[in-house]
Amino acid sequence: MTRPLPRLVASRTAALLMGLALTAGCSSQAVTAGDPAGSAGRTATSPRMSSTPPPSPPAAPATGACRQLDYAAISRYSNGDPTVSCKAPHTAYTFAVQSLPSDVKIAGVSIGNKSVQDAAAQGCRAAFAGFIGGNPAERALSRLSVTYFLPDQQGFNLGATWVRCDVVALKTANTLASLPDKLNGLLDDPKSLHDFGVCSKGTPGAATSGLVMCTEKHTYRAEAALRLGSTSAGYPGIAAAGKGGQKLCSGYLTRTLGAGSGYTFGWTYPTASDWAAGQRFGYCWLKSTR
Repeated sequence: MTRPLPRLVASRTAALLMGLALTAGCSSQAVTAGDPAGSAGRTATSPRMSSTPPPSPPAAPATGACRQLDYAAISRYSNGDPTVSCKAPHTAYTFAVQSLPSDVKIAGVSIGNKSVQDAAAQGCRAAFAGFIGGNPAERALSRLSVTYFLPDQQGFNLGATWVRCDVVALKTANTLASLPDKLNGLLDDPKSLHDFGVCSKGTPGAATSGLVMCTEKHTYRAEAALRLGSTSAGYPGIAAAGKGGQKLCSGYLTRTLGAGSGYTFGWTYPTASDWAAGQRFGYCWLKSTR
């Protein structure tokens, strides 16, 4: 059984990377040169001096903070939810706070600008790998992911250019799971994938199936994420990614489970568009007895 790869994350960084674009509206009024009152004939007046100091940009959030976010929150550019005790139930953990690079800190730019969003996403993804631990294949097998938040537009315009990087876990396609107290290096322990691994409610890749965390009811578990090419490699094509990858999966399971073992397995692989977006892993699925 071989099928194109199902989407692991529907978020802004796939929907953890939002496709929604926000634009800041602006208006202008024409003024005729040499007419200080403007084309409307208004009387020019001297600006009044104010003793009120300009507002300060919002302070950067603290790392190590926990929040009880819902799934809808991770599709937004900014988040002001209050922190909660990390001993209490929580669905998000702030593991890093970064600053946008200087080339996208442009006064007046929308926080939804693609360059701003790309820089925020790339910085948090890079930091996530070092924080959560594991190798690339183990991270690909996990429902743990990263989302990010910027200051709101007003705060950004005032000079706040921090990025809050949060760990979340996708329990289902549109719900977040509660997180454990300790997350740093969690995927260095292979046992963590028993709960936080990728499972499927139906035949992997089928329209009626859905990806879930392995604590949820499921029929298949992703046993291995097998790399199909380097970062710079071109798309290997349907034959290589499909049937060729299926052979890799079968060989992996034979080595793992032993020749002659009776099992049902599946293989899902990246499409050309997935490949262009950076996906290099195919998934080797084993039918679960759970």
